[in-house]
Parts: sequence; structure tokens; C-alpha cells
Amino acid sequence: MMVKWKTCRYRDAQIERVECVRETEKAVWVLEYPWTIDGGRGTKPPTERRRMKQGDGDNYHDTWEDAHAFLLARADAELANARARLAQAQGTHGNVKGLRKPAEA
Repeated sequence: MMVKWKTCRYRDAQIERVECVRETEKAVWVLEYPWTIDGGRGTKPPTERRRMKQGDGDNYHDTWEDAHAFLLARADAELANARARLAQAQGTHGNVKGLRKPAEA
């Protein structure tokens, strides 16, 4: 089995070690237990599941360093977007604060 490093869109600061059965250029096959209501892993054996390496939710990387660089780049982009939104909100606040009541006719 080969080792990949998984990052998840919904867990910002987490890199998970995953053992893959096989891989292609765009996909990996991982062993996953079927979903159960009680979360028990002993009832059914794990099955191979195909997952895209670069997907909407999860991303699989060859090394831990690649996964870390991916998360860091994403966090940097989120921080730049937050700063841009803050600057826009501060501009709007300044415009509203500077409004003056019109003179009576």
C-alpha cells in the first residue's frame, strides 16, 4: 500500500495520513468502512472506494510537505480576502459616518 496525505476543505488545520490501494493520475483508491448508523466498524469489512485526488472536499497529496503547503496557500488566500472585505467595510462605514443631513429648503 502507498501512503497519501489528505486535507479536507471543512477542517482547516488537519492533515490525515491515508493508505491507498492504488492510484492513477487523477484518482486514488482507499479502503473505507461502509457507513452505519451506530458507527460500528466490525459489522462489515472495508471496501475500496475511488476518490479524486483534487476534489471539492478532500485533496490527496504525495507528501506531508505538499499537503502543508496547500493548506498554507489556502489560508493565505482566505486572509487576503478577509483583509479586502475589511477594507471595503471600513470604506462603507466611513461613507455612512460622513453623511450629513440636507439643509431645509
